[in-house]
Amino acid sequence: MKVSEAIRGQDIGRRILAVLENLAHEAGHQMVWLVSNGALRDAHALFRRHGYADIARYNDNPYAYVWFEKKALRVAINGKSPLPLRRPVR
Repeated sequence: MKVSEAIRGQDIGRRILAVLENLAHEAGHQMVWLVSNGALRDAHALFRRHGYADIARYNDNPYAYVWFEKKALRVAINGKSPLPLRRPVR
């Protein structure tokens, strides 16, 4: 997950992460694993702030630098996504 530099600081990364966690929860998953490239230090901080723990390497992805895990996913308030899905502007 990477947010364009032009739109950083607008809470988009956190909202995307919340939507993805909700989708995983709705699909019956209680845990999420993810990997991140070493250059994405802001993303690493975001993941840690939102309950992701660093874990041992679990795959041979040559681009992965950090591996994370989050347990006990929670759905947003009232089961609504924190990021409304909108049609793209054409």
